[in-house]
Amino acid sequence: ELFPQEFSSGNVSLKLKRLQVADAGTYQCLVRNSEWTQEATTELQVAAVAPVLIDVLGPRGQGIGLICRTAGWFPKPELQWVGKNGQNLGMEIVTDMTQERENLYSVVSHVTVTEGEDNGDISCIVRNGLLV
Repeated sequence: ELFPQEFSSGNVSLKLKRLQVADAGTYQCLVRNSEWTQEATTELQVAAVAPVLIDVLGPRGQGIGLICRTAGWFPKPELQWVGKNGQNLGMEIVTDMTQERENLYSVVSHVTVTEGEDNGDISCIVRNGLLV
């Protein structure tokens, strides 16, 4: 969407509605009249984040199963399970990442927390590299 009523004050802004991953790229604006020409270029990066949900799956072997789910990320996110003090969990973690509709990513990750380990609080952290 352009704002023609603003042109006279020098505002040639472009408003993109319903932004999608496919809208990322280089945008160029060229303004000219009979006396001069002005050009500007900008790079648009698109990032998307979504809520992260953690559920308890229940008993799994000698421990308790946890699942972390999220959908609607771009670009491909990073997922990390951490315990106390933000340290990586030293357990087997299974993570499945898929790219779905509109190129957005979904992530499902499972971990089994075993008894006797000093786990305390456990968190599933998902990060978007563009927003760090």
